[in-house]
Amino acid sequence: MISCFLNITGSNDYEILRCPGVGNFKVFSGDDKYRNKIECAHKNKASIPPGVYWISDRPVGRALSKLYTNIKDYILGTQRSRWFALYRQDSKIDDETFYKGSKRNLFRLHPRGNESGTSWGCITFKNISDFEILRNALLQSITFKLAKTNYKVYGYIIVTSNRINKKCVE
Repeated sequence: MISCFLNITGSNDYEILRCPGVGNFKVFSGDDKYRNKIECAHKNKASIPPGVYWISDRPVGRALSKLYTNIKDYILGTQRSRWFALYRQDSKIDDETFYKGSKRNLFRLHPRGNESGTSWGCITFKNISDFEILRNALLQSITFKLAKTNYKVYGYIIVTSNRINKKCVE
């Protein structure tokens, strides 16, 4: 199992995802004005909230959902089938969480598509090659099944920041 650590500093550029034994990678979380602003993590499309996140397979959905995803992937130049889901360790391990009274969901670990840099709270890699390095390491790691779920876990990411108690400025 692989352990990674992300300390969100509020950089408008990139943060460093540290995965000992695998590498350090440039990433970001959140879109536009919320990029790497963990103090705004309760907002839609903002940075991923602090916490421990299990790295698991991304859910694929049913046939129509798969078709829609494939079309969207073609347009955006990405491959969601290669992405990972990030499930926050909270009272119910699933694809959503509550943070400061707001529901957030669908956190993913993925590279940018078409250089667009979209991240709605996901942990998004600057470089596809960096994502592939971590992806290959995760797929070769020892896995386990998360208790009371059907999720196969490859590792975890601990997200921290010294900005959690700052006011969200829009």
